[in-house]
Amino acid sequence: MTTSAMVIVTNGYEDILLYRHCDGYPEGAGENLKTFFGEAQFGYDTHLDDPEQVSHALIVWHARRGVRVEPACRTHGDIEYIYLVELPKGGRTVKIRGYKVRFKELSGLTAEQAKKRLLKRKPLVSYAVKCHDFTEPSVDVMWAGELKHVAPAYYRELKEMLKE
Repeated sequence: MTTSAMVIVTNGYEDILLYRHCDGYPEGAGENLKTFFGEAQFGYDTHLDDPEQVSHALIVWHARRGVRVEPACRTHGDIEYIYLVELPKGGRTVKIRGYKVRFKELSGLTAEQAKKRLLKRKPLVSYAVKCHDFTEPSVDVMWAGELKHVAPAYYRELKEMLKE
């Protein structure tokens, strides 16, 4: 049986909820989140304080590594871990907190509802990751009929992934 997890990406006023299908424990998902934010470069049109853009980059980064992560509207009942990723307001340090949860404990909640419950608890793991500065201009890409501004590093990854 796989260890599923949820990730809430927030900037304090907007929350995006992601579902990770496997390796949700801290040595898997927690380390992946630390690595992503340690390696990722944000700036210009890929803003570190924008949960939607960061979530998109997280999904692409995980897909390149064979890990299935997808957006979700509500929390799933089969998760064992949930991570709260707090994006910086101004600065470059991302705070990541990981919590162990029981099956169905947070089932069916919105990201905001789950976040409120989590913030009342002590996290199992907690990381602060300083992100790199990014100075390359963005690449314009048509994505699902919309023009998106994408960091060149993620554009290259996405292009390679679509070739495979």
